[in-house]
Amino acid sequence: MRLEKIFCDNMVLQANKPIRIYGESCGDVTVSLNGNTAKATPENGRFVVEMSPMKYGGPYELKIDGDGEKVTIQNVYVGEVILCSGQSNMAFTMNLEKTPPEEYISDDMLRTFVSHKDAENIFEWRICEASTVDSWSAICYHLGLGLRKKLGCAVGMINASVGASMIQSWIHEDRYYGSEIELPVEKMHHDVTYPLYNWNTPGNLYHRSFERLIPYSVRSVVWYQGESNTSDAESVIYDRMLYILAKNWREDLRDDTLPFTIVQIANYKKAGNQAAWSGVQKAQERAEKTVPYLSCVKSFDVCEDNDIHPPTKSKLAQRICEDLINKGIFG
Repeated sequence: MRLEKIFCDNMVLQANKPIRIYGESCGDVTVSLNGNTAKATPENGRFVVEMSPMKYGGPYELKIDGDGEKVTIQNVYVGEVILCSGQSNMAFTMNLEKTPPEEYISDDMLRTFVSHKDAENIFEWRICEASTVDSWSAICYHLGLGLRKKLGCAVGMINASVGASMIQSWIHEDRYYGSEIELPVEKMHHDVTYPLYNWNTPGNLYHRSFERLIPYSVRSVVWYQGESNTSDAESVIYDRMLYILAKNWREDLRDDTLPFTIVQIANYKKAGNQAAWSGVQKAQERAEKTVPYLSCVKSFDVCEDNDIHPPTKSKLAQRICEDLINKGIFG
């Protein structure tokens, strides 16, 4: 039996939605959590055990029994899980953000899991500790603290973000090729051919970062991306790209009404193509009207406009928190 890497000590499972435990096995797998038990038979070597929804609670032991092996995962909470994804402004870490280290807060019911593109990355759920929070995504940290204060339950922030990533890399290639959003390379942003960004091919980060999260239950997705799609051709169809991304992820995560919060990219006065930059911003606003269960959070008035990576993330995270709370999706 092999569990997916997200199933480890200190994890947070989504409350009030089906709980799914998955991985690879040759035989039946049984899972139990605080009296909630379910069983599944693998298909083609892969299993998904779906357990009944649970209310907020913990810490629990999650027990998995399969292939003659018994695994116990410790310090598990059932709370709220937010999937944060995008490019460098989502990946932007606390050590680069403006909050002084002496103001960092420890909170043992706030945890993060980084679903990195590289297989050699150490996968673990990390508890929020002031001494190590400098490596956290600034959005994940500030948003997580905001939700902890509002909700009081355990909060898990899944960080699946890669700097300089294009939206096409997060969409399964079968949904991209032959679709209305497929473009010739010469009409795409120059990041598509930059040698160091070899992940910018359709479906690449879908498989290397997102796929291991399928079909984990989450409350909502926060998407902060678009800077690497500011070409003339991409900017006018970026709202359609968001539509396809949301449809793709919702189907994979088995949640047709999964809410998406899109962070509108901040103004950047040094952008080489101001028209295309503005075009992506407008497309993100249009998506709010054309993509179901999606809202667009503006950032231009709380972020600096002289840096492609605005270092003030706390006010933006507060705004994202307010958007999620105002949707009435929790509990």
